[in-house]
Parts: sequence; structure tokens; C-alpha cells
Amino acid sequence: MDINRYKSFSIFNRDKSWVETCDFVEKNIDGLSTIQEALNKKHINDNRLSSDIVMYEIMTWYSNQPYKDKVLKNNYFKWSLIYVFVFFSFFIIGIISLILSFFEKKVHYSLLLEDVRTQHDWYKRFYTYVVKNLNDDVLRKTTMLLTMNGLFDKNFFIKKVDLWNGAVKNYKYKNILFSYKQVFKIMYLDFFYIYKLYRLSKKLNINYIYIYLRILRKLLTYTSQVENITADVLISAGDYYWSPMKYYCYNEKVDNIMLIQHNFKYGLINCIFQYCDIYFAHSDDAISKTEGSEVSKKMSIGSLQLSPFLSENVKIEYDILFINQTVNDNLTKATPNLDQDKLIKEHWRLIDNFQEYMKKNKQKRAIVIAKPGYEKKLPFSQIKEEFLNIKNIEFGSAYGPETFELIKKSKIVINMYSSAGFEAYGLNKKVLWVNYNGCCDVFQYVLDEGIHHLKDTNYDSFEERLRILFSAESNQKYKALKEKYMNIQMDPAKVIADTIESNIKKIC
Repeated sequence: MDINRYKSFSIFNRDKSWVETCDFVEKNIDGLSTIQEALNKKHINDNRLSSDIVMYEIMTWYSNQPYKDKVLKNNYFKWSLIYVFVFFSFFIIGIISLILSFFEKKVHYSLLLEDVRTQHDWYKRFYTYVVKNLNDDVLRKTTMLLTMNGLFDKNFFIKKVDLWNGAVKNYKYKNILFSYKQVFKIMYLDFFYIYKLYRLSKKLNINYIYIYLRILRKLLTYTSQVENITADVLISAGDYYWSPMKYYCYNEKVDNIMLIQHNFKYGLINCIFQYCDIYFAHSDDAISKTEGSEVSKKMSIGSLQLSPFLSENVKIEYDILFINQTVNDNLTKATPNLDQDKLIKEHWRLIDNFQEYMKKNKQKRAIVIAKPGYEKKLPFSQIKEEFLNIKNIEFGSAYGPETFELIKKSKIVINMYSSAGFEAYGLNKKVLWVNYNGCCDVFQYVLDEGIHHLKDTNYDSFEERLRILFSAESNQKYKALKEKYMNIQMDPAKVIADTIESNIKKIC
């Protein structure tokens, strides 16, 4: 494994978890290189790809304490027994899959839309806009592919996706009922590898058995999901779910794998190893944050979720849209280095400044919004109670399209770390990012210093900054910010649809 390559990633200079991951790999390079070489020789046949697969696995569990404990608190004898039991389970699964294979047919698709949920998810938020731009011939040959990454799902066997009237292929069961061909191949190549893993774990005091089992499970899962299908194009709005292993397995059966940037680029999972053929990013700035991804083509097109709102002319109803932040949630799970007490304190300081501003500027109208389900949670519930007598402030809940509707109806967005702030740029709105005392730095949403970024906590600075944003002197600055963070030059849905159709035609 080339640890120097991973250290050369720019994220190494800004993400503590990546630094710790690289340090762990460097200290255990001999053992990790051994399993990487075994994976490469037996299954992958691509040295860099197999290295990235192992590195991705280390990265995903290193910040997750339960997984981390299984690796660092090594019980190699116990895990040797688990390894044998798992392989026995593989054998049973392989027999069942072999029997079921007689009833399965291989199918070719022009276009696959990947989703992981059946209601209110990627189709509603992303694909519905692309579908409206596809020609009828391509649309007739489009199928929804339902997948999942875990082992259990309450919608395991449902074949209807909310708002989608086309064909659905539900392959969630493939996460358990693996391909018999891949099962028997792994049993043949890897069953006796337990002896090597046992000795390695005992010698180096790291649970390499557990690491290798996780890699094999993902190889089985992704191979099984595409066992009986081929496709010209597959598109996914779950870019952060795509790993080197998933791309390797799907690339065997799909000619063009396209990913849509789902959210703002800030953490490891959002930035590293998102392998694909074409990547539709929000901006050049977002593209610059991607690391270690073998991507044939990267396109800066803006957020697809804004597609239906670009040509709408709506009446301005609010001067300010204040986005409630979920500061009372357990945010340290995803961002372990976060000082959450500090974040909560500075959020309330912002609320106090906002309240004073609205009392002094009664001619201004504002709306405070929370995600659905957060109306009765802190801090939103307490804000609503305290602001009850301030008549120029409304309260509401919004998510996705509803949020963008309110952004369109507002002049300025006040925000701390919600990604809606970046989408607001695409709708030609001014955003005030509040980062009092560096409370949001851990989210890596920190923008370059300027009129859109406020660290000074006193009220006079808050009032003066809003005065500038309401004036014309900030217009040119925000035009540049749109180009940097939400680079919409034309309808993103049309760009994606045209790219899909051109790639299908090339194949035909």
C-alpha cells in the first residue's frame, strides 16, 4: 500500500480523522499490505484499486468506535471460529442461490436509477427532474434499481417507489442472498486463508480476520446486486455510498456509472474514493475537494435539486430566512472533534442578535424554519416561545423543495452550517454564514473571509453586515460566490439527461 499517496491528498491537511487513518495504516503497513495483496491476487487484479478498497474499509470504521474496538481489541481465536461459521453460512446461502438461479433471468437495461428507499428519497429529490427531460424511448427502457448497504430494511420486498410509475427491480435481498458463483469462488479461494489471517492477527495484534471478512461481504453484496443485469447507464444520487469496491463490481456489468453530488463536500465519506465514470458536481470548488477517485469526467453543473426553481418568478415575501440549526442533536457521532457545547452557545448568541435586530427593524419580515419533526425540539421550540410577541417573525417547517420555495421568496438567508446555504447561491440569494468564535469550523463549511462570513459576535457587527447585504454593494460579490459554490449555468436536469442520452447512443 502506497501510504505516501494517501498522505498527499489535500484532505490530509484539514481532516483529523484522515490523518489518524493514515497514521494507523502506516503503523500497520505490513499486515494491511498482506491482505491487500491477497485481495488483489485472488479477486481484483488491480493493485491501486485493491489498495483503495482496503484503505476505504479502514477509513469507514476508524471513526466508528464499535467497529474500531473489534479491530483493536483483538480476539483472534474467537474471530477464527466466527470466520469458519460465516463460511459455513456462505455455503448454505450458495446452495439456496443456486436453486433460485434457475428461476432468474438475465436482463439488459438502457438506464438504471439507483435508490435505497421507496418513499420521499432520491427519486423525489433528484431523478424526477431528469426523467422529465428524457425522450420517450429512453424513458420506456428506464428501471428503478432498489439496493441497500446494510442487512435489514423494513421495505425489503416492496417494489413500488413513491412518485415513480415505471419498472422497479428490487435487489435488496441480494445483500443476504448472495450470488452462488461468487460464494463458491470465495469459499474455494479464501476458506483456508484463515490460517494466514490467524497467524497475522496473533503476530501483529490487529484483528485482520474481521477486516478481511468485511471486505469479502462487500464483494459478495455488490457482485450479487448486478449478477443478472447489464446496463448502458446507471445513475445514483447517493455518491457517498459509492466506494472502490462497489464501482469495481458494478463496472463489470454497467458501461457508464454516473454519480450526482448529493450534498455539500465536507467529510471523508463525502470526499474520498467515490469512483465512477461521470461525476455531476455542484461546482469546481466541490470537484477540488474530491480525492482518490478514478473518475473519467467531472462536470460542474450546480445542484440538481434546484432544477424546478430556476425559471420560477415568485413574489418576495420575506426579507430574511433564518434556518434553524439542529445543534441539540448528537452531532459528535459524525464529527467527533466537534465542541458541541460551544456550538450550542454560539447558536443562542446568534438567536439573541437576530431577535434584537427584528425588534429594532419592525419593517423587516422574517421566517424561521426547521426540518419537519423538529418543531417540538430544542432549540426551535424555545425560539418560537420566546419570539411569540415579535409580530414580524413567522415560523414554519420545510425540507427539500419546500426549503427552496422559501429561499426563492426571501432576500437573505441566515445560516450556520446547513447545506441549504450553498443551494441558496444557485437561486441568486445572499447568504450570511455565521461562525461565531469558529464554532462551525469542524464542519469544514468555513468560507473565505468576506461580507458573507461573520465571526464577530457583537450585535453591531451583525446589524452592519445585514445592512451591507441588503444594499447593492454586495451584489457582485455574491455573483462570484454563485460561480464558486453553486455553478448553475443552465438547467442541471437537462445537462444530466443529455449526457445520459448521448452515452446510450454511443453504446448503440
